[in-house]
Order: sequence, then C-alpha cells, then structure tokens
Amino acid sequence: MEDNHVRQIQVQVEKQEPATIRQVQYIEVLAKDLGFQVNTQNMTKEDAAKKIELFKNIMKMHNSQKNREQEVKLAMVKKLIYKKWVAQNREINKQTERLFMKEVYYINQLFDKIDQLILSEQAA
Repeated sequence: MEDNHVRQIQVQVEKQEPATIRQVQYIEVLAKDLGFQVNTQNMTKEDAAKKIELFKNIMKMHNSQKNREQEVKLAMVKKLIYKKWVAQNREINKQTERLFMKEVYYINQLFDKIDQLILSEQAA
C-alpha cells in the first residue's frame, strides 16, 4: 500500500534582519573617525556586527600606532634636551630636575603644535 501522505518539511529560511538604527549610527561614527566611507543600506544585523568589530579593531591598531609614535617622539625630545644639557655642562639633579622636565615638556608641546599645523595644511 502506498503512503499517500505527503510529508511537508518546513525549511526554516533564516530571514536576515536589517541592521538596527544604533548599529548603523555607530558604524557611521566609526567610519567617519577612520576616514572611511561605508554604505549601510540593506545591511543586515550580522553584517553590521562584523563591520563594527572590524572598525573597532582598526581603531585599536590606529590608536596603538599613535601611542607608539608619541613614545618615540617623547624619547627623542628627552634625548635632545639631555644632549643640550650635557653640551652646556649642566647636571640633572634634585635641584634641576624640574627645570629639565619643563624644558622637555615645552619642546614636546612645540613639536605637537608643529605636527598639528602640518597635518591641518595637508588636509586643506
């Protein structure tokens, strides 16, 4: 006897939910901060989550690189000021350490201003 019953198998089709407004806004902010352009139209929640993770990782690498550059620049400034002091036969001791720190701080700030000026001119 043939089984006339037709088995219906429901195949669950995963419906891709669209990205939330918060996800889209966050992606746009991250993209802007990184200087990227991104199309968020028709983006799914899953795609948005992946994009957010990618942008956050890029941002971490970018910030890490900036910190390393700052450390190198500060080390260079300290070495520069120290060489100047040695050339002037000045010592760093308890009485002069504040003066040395102030000079290093001043030159480091000066270099930061120069960097900002150059970067703003390049962007224009």
